[in-house]
Amino acid sequence: MVKPMKTQIQRILAIALLTLVAALPVVHAQQQNRTDYQIVQDFRSQYSNLKSQVGSARTVDEINNVISSINSFENNYESHNELINNAVYPDTYESMISELKSSAQTKLSNLQTIQDQSQRLSELNQQVTQYSKQLQMLSSEADSIRSVMVKSQTSERNLRALVRRYRENMQQRDQLIQSMIDTLYVASNKNMGQSENGSGKSMSADVLGTIRSLIQQNMNFIDNNPTMSTADFLHLYATQAEFSSMWDQLGDKIAAIYSGNQKAMDVVNNINQANQQWHSKISDNTFKSIAATFKEQGFDLPEFNDGASLYSALRTYLDNAIKRSREHADNAEYQNFQKFSDLWNNTVKKNWAESLVQGKIMTYDQIANIDAQITQWGQLAQPKSYAMFIYLGIALLVIIVLAVMLIRAKSTSKD
Repeated sequence: MVKPMKTQIQRILAIALLTLVAALPVVHAQQQNRTDYQIVQDFRSQYSNLKSQVGSARTVDEINNVISSINSFENNYESHNELINNAVYPDTYESMISELKSSAQTKLSNLQTIQDQSQRLSELNQQVTQYSKQLQMLSSEADSIRSVMVKSQTSERNLRALVRRYRENMQQRDQLIQSMIDTLYVASNKNMGQSENGSGKSMSADVLGTIRSLIQQNMNFIDNNPTMSTADFLHLYATQAEFSSMWDQLGDKIAAIYSGNQKAMDVVNNINQANQQWHSKISDNTFKSIAATFKEQGFDLPEFNDGASLYSALRTYLDNAIKRSREHADNAEYQNFQKFSDLWNNTVKKNWAESLVQGKIMTYDQIANIDAQITQWGQLAQPKSYAMFIYLGIALLVIIVLAVMLIRAKSTSKD
């Protein structure tokens, strides 16, 4: 009785074992299917997360950490590339990893650019601030020198020394302003302060504020030195013209960068208005000074207030002078020519020409045209020689005297 029971139990155990062995492939297959599905899901999830991290990275360190994570991500799923290729078709594992790496490297490059620009912007702020301090110091020194020159009771030698110092100061101011213009222009060409999406960070208020301060200092300098020489005014005019040319391009760049930033645009517009005021002030003083220089020498030119009208005024004056000389040349007209020629050659061409051209008031061709008119005037203004008529008159007088003497002699002999 015991033996059959034992045999029956053994049969049951055998059947259970066979059933379990038969079921193992099915269980394994089901487990394998769940694993493949989970691999693909995990890949998709981690890929999306890394893509989001690339977009949200704000510093070089942050994006470098994301790049390290991408490299680990690639290593973890490289052995499953065929499985992933089937799951993401028509994309591929390789293209998705390549796109992720490329976007991360682009973001790294942009963030490094911004980091470098921030450093350059900081250096630019310091440099511009230093320019402003130096300019203010030179302006104060020039005002002091000018005041001493006006009130000077010293010897002519000391006065010449003051004038020399004043002109050196003017040259230093010109060079300083040009250096500042060049610095800002180069910075703008490097897209200083522009972010990777074009909206840009705000260029330091110190830089824009210093530009505005620079313009105001120059206007103050003109107001405080109304009796500068024409050459000095022309130097300042040329400097303003150069600044204005650079600012037109620099301002357009800034306006493009900060088109959505109303505060920055207000500052740019304020600088534009101040620059126009500076141009008007230096232009008014410069052309009045030129007119006064000619008038002091006795030449009343037709009214002018810019380069074109100045050139026209000179041409008109010389046309009239040529016409007068052609109709009636005398010593007075010739002396007038000599005086004008001396002013033109020894003052205008010698001391003004470079600034006239740099400031785009006149061109070298226009100066040459004036030269030609002056030469023509000189040829016509020279008095005609009356020596021949005098000699003929004397000869005629001698003949008459001789004839009278001969007649008298004949009359005496007859008597």
